[in-house]
Amino acid sequence: MQAIIYKYLEKGHTRTIQIKKNIFITFLLKGGSVLITFLLVPLTINYINPVQYGLWLTISSMIYWISVFDIGIGNGLKNEIAYSIAIKDEGHIKKYISTSYAVLTIISLGIFTIFFSISYYLDWNKIFNISYKENINIYPILLIFVGYLCLQFVLQLIDAIISAVQKVFISSVILFTSQLVGLISIYILTLFVPGSLYLLVVVMAGSSLVVIILASLYLYKTNLKAYSPSYKYVDFTCLSKILNIGGSFFIIQVFSIILVHTNNFLVLKILGPEAVTMYYIPFRLFSFISMLFTIIIMPYWSAFTNAYATKDLFWIKENIKKLRLVWLILSMGGIIVFIFSDLLYKLWISSELKIPIYLSLAMLLYVMVYSWQTLHVYFLNGVGKIRLQLYTIIIGATFNIPLSVCLGKKYGITGIVSANTIIFLLMSIIFTFQYTKIINEKSTKIWDK
Repeated sequence: MQAIIYKYLEKGHTRTIQIKKNIFITFLLKGGSVLITFLLVPLTINYINPVQYGLWLTISSMIYWISVFDIGIGNGLKNEIAYSIAIKDEGHIKKYISTSYAVLTIISLGIFTIFFSISYYLDWNKIFNISYKENINIYPILLIFVGYLCLQFVLQLIDAIISAVQKVFISSVILFTSQLVGLISIYILTLFVPGSLYLLVVVMAGSSLVVIILASLYLYKTNLKAYSPSYKYVDFTCLSKILNIGGSFFIIQVFSIILVHTNNFLVLKILGPEAVTMYYIPFRLFSFISMLFTIIIMPYWSAFTNAYATKDLFWIKENIKKLRLVWLILSMGGIIVFIFSDLLYKLWISSELKIPIYLSLAMLLYVMVYSWQTLHVYFLNGVGKIRLQLYTIIIGATFNIPLSVCLGKKYGITGIVSANTIIFLLMSIIFTFQYTKIINEKSTKIWDK
């Protein structure tokens, strides 16, 4: 068996071999991450309660919100490094990386200073729709979490660099390790410390932060030593090159967050904190489709950059066909999970929460459509054709919130999920058509930007 696996991994184009190795190792690690995530849900709910757990989910979703403030530096840097490697011009990579770290450090300090200055005067309990009978002071929790986010904001740049050199499995090692440390820490809390949302935030945020710091120090001493950042190489004049495409990525990230990561907050405001837990459980169950699909396509972003830079369109076309087949297989698996979803909820959660069948169906359709859209977005991002994506996501995000509010008030959580699905379905059609035109070398005007 070992010989068969090795033979498969070493077969094909150099670019393909690198992708297969990344996917194989990442799958092994993600299997552990999935198990940890599923164990964390009931463990965390039992440690606090469904209301506090809903608040934790909403607060933790801010990770995605604040990540956009890198003004597209992460994705711009990723493309610039991958392109430089493809054309064998790596002389400026260290300068790009050092400057990116410097800029993100300045931005993160600014974010925390602004938040610290104004947050004390806001009624956070009202903003998060927390009943005063819950006796929760959310302000110090938010202050700690935002401080953590600002540090994570700078350190997460390592993920873009790892992806650019086509070593994305290392990101999975970092994630798995931080999740494992978090799981062990929460388990220890359940044994010795009474339920506390405050301690939960400290432990979950702190475990991730420690792991990524240690991982970054190790990588810059070993695998990425040639690209190790230094203040000596900071050169703000090279920032314009990173932001040439990074600026568009920044706008896309902002509206992606509005489109994807505001659901927790919308459910919270329309239906209350406990409804966030009701939303999260089927989302976590069916998100295995998008999660597994993301594992597979993650190495392709920079690989598409490399292939497009070297005019290898045949390789791109063949691999898109394979990825579409993978999407179909995962979607069929999602249908099977839907059929047995009631049983799976009982085995997994073992609580009084009853998940409506229509919510499970809506979540299945959402992750299927989202994954198809993501496939073509990765191609467009890799080849730098993102102008149409920029316009489309701005329009989609603009319509998503009023549509979600309208359907949410009428159909509850199912309505909010369905609003996302409708928007992503329309975007998927546009991006699929654009890919077809580009790969057949028939793209002109907006389709080629």
